[in-house]
Parts: sequence; C-alpha cells; structure tokens
Amino acid sequence: MTWTGRRALVTGASGFIGGHLAARLAALGAEVHTVGRRAGTDGDDAASTPADGVQRHQVDLRDPEATAELARTVRPDVLYHLASEVNGARDPEMVRVTLAGNLVAAVNVLDAARAHAVRTVMTGSIEEPRPGNGHAPPSSPYAMAKWAATGYAQLYHRLWELPVTVLRPSMVYGPAQPDTTKLIPYVTLCLLRGERPRLTKGTKLADWIYVDDVVDAYVRAGESDKAIGYTMDIATGVQTSAHEIVMRLFAIAAPEQTPEFGAAPDRPYDITQVGDLAPPRRSCSAGGRSRTWTTGYGEQSTGTGRCPREEPIERPAQPFRGRPRLARGQGAGPALAVVREPLPRPRPHARPRPRRHGRRLAARPRQAGPRAHRQP
Repeated sequence: MTWTGRRALVTGASGFIGGHLAARLAALGAEVHTVGRRAGTDGDDAASTPADGVQRHQVDLRDPEATAELARTVRPDVLYHLASEVNGARDPEMVRVTLAGNLVAAVNVLDAARAHAVRTVMTGSIEEPRPGNGHAPPSSPYAMAKWAATGYAQLYHRLWELPVTVLRPSMVYGPAQPDTTKLIPYVTLCLLRGERPRLTKGTKLADWIYVDDVVDAYVRAGESDKAIGYTMDIATGVQTSAHEIVMRLFAIAAPEQTPEFGAAPDRPYDITQVGDLAPPRRSCSAGGRSRTWTTGYGEQSTGTGRCPREEPIERPAQPFRGRPRLARGQGAGPALAVVREPLPRPRPHARPRPRRHGRRLAARPRQAGPRAHRQP
C-alpha cells in the first residue's frame, strides 16, 4: 500500500507519539490533518511539533457536534486517535477530567468515524486489565477511562462494523519526549544540568519500547485490513526495572556518580506492565455476516453462529529474542500481541446430580447397549 494521495487525520499530534506519527505519515506522502482545542495545538500538554505542511484544525473533541463536523470536513481515509488527558495521578479530581478527555472524546471520535465508515486506529493503555498484568483492575482514573474507551471501540466494531483497531503502547521512550517528568528524560536532564535526580526504589518493572517502533505499528495498523477488529499491545515482552534504566543513564552521562535510590516515595498501586505476545484475536462482526474469531494459537474459524465466550484466558508468551518484529517478519519493529481468547464452551450433556434433603444421591450407572424392557 502507498500513502501518496491518502488523507490521514491525527488527533494528539502535538503529543509524543502523535508528533512522530504525523511526521512519518507526511514523509510517506500522505495528506496529514491534525486537530487541537486551541489554534496550533491539539490540546495535550506536549510541545512537540508535527511536520511542516500538515493542515491543522481547531476542534474540541469533547463536543460531539464539532467532532462530527470535523469528520465531514476532512473526510479522512484513516483516522488516528491519540489525543488524551495523560495523567496517571491517583487523585479524585482526575476522574471527571479523564472521563471527558479520554472516554467522552473517544466515543465522539468513534461515532464520527462510524457515520462515514472511516478506518480508525485508537490508542488504549497498557494499564488496562489484560493477561499481561493478571487482569489487575485499573490503577488510576486515566487507566479506567482508557479501558472503557477500548470497550466502546470493540462495541462499535461488533454492532456497527466500524473498521477499528486498538493499539496499547507500553513504556515508550525516545527523542522529543515532551513530558520531562518521565523517568528517562527526567534523569537525563538532571544529569546534564549537574543535578541529582530524586529517585524511588526503582523496583518497578516495565516494558520499554522505542518511539519509532511504536510509529511503525501505527502505520502498519492503518495500512492493513487484517488489523481490523483487533486490540493489540505494542511491546517487546521484556521486563526491565527502573533501577536498571537509571544505572544505564548514569553510566552514559555521569559515570563518576552513583544514583541514590529511595529518596522519592513509590507511586501507590503500581503494578508490572508487560506486553502480551500471544496471537491476536479478532472480535465478532455483526449484521449476520460471517464472523471470525480465534480458536487457538492463531487458528481461526469462520461461521455465522454465535460468537464464543469472550472471557479472557492467559496464554504463555513466547520468549523474546533480539529485536521484536511485526507479523510476517517484515522489517524491524514492535511485536503485536493479543488481548483475549475464547474459553471452551461447556459440554452440552453435563448435568448436576440430583439432590434430596440436602444429600447427594449416587448416580445410577448407565447400561451399555439397548435399554431394558419398559413397562407399558
């Protein structure tokens, strides 16, 4: 597929990943449009600037009418939704902020895309409940709103056949990261300024991935129809502690110094976030058409019956060796991973044993062959 002449709408283009994505799409020859609540921005707290030549629109995505008008005006071939309120604080004041910025805005984008059947790529969160974190409940209002937005994206695909894909990047790092409170830019800038960073104990494990690899995944998800209906982690599957990351940064920028861990308190309810590298699963389509779902390790079955149960089960991830690659092994990049797989259906003939007065009666053994003569 070529991007020349194709129109892409990117929300969150002044953010970290969105800025890199807009620049990549423009370099590939796409006509890139970005959206922001204020002129020249997209409403994030980021400061990165998309590539020259992109067309910017001033729209508040929390407004459903304005979002619908944006879709009618731009008429994109692919819509990338990355705009969000990125704040993992465990503060009750963040509930309504993230609800409006991450859930209401996402639903408005989904509905505008549905009205014009626009190919859509949504951004979830690695902190959502999934096999990689043991289906742990959301640890912040931000993660809760993102989890709900992912659910709505799956709903729009199942009920109204919106061609949508949800990508959940893990811990992303790289150049032009605007949020300098993140671990890598914070420690790096402190060392370059001759300051000593305030560090936690550094015991948290995370799945670190380079921003260019994440952009590769977004571009390919927008190119291929095979990604429609999937929710996938963008990750490496490798756990690296914050302690090890800090030690590497000190070895590069200040080898004569030793970091002091434990000066800052650990954030409450933090859990290990590692990407799932199991085969991807597609949710069921609607409208009486053939439905495709995963029946095992990458095998698929097509039919018109009911969709299998969607309770998630955990599959063992394959060990990571070398730099991760996308499906089909085309070029270096991140690994795409599944969220859920169907549980086996219960046996149709399984029945509970009879009970009487709270006691269980012994089941009668079945006789082989034809049944005994019955009394008329």
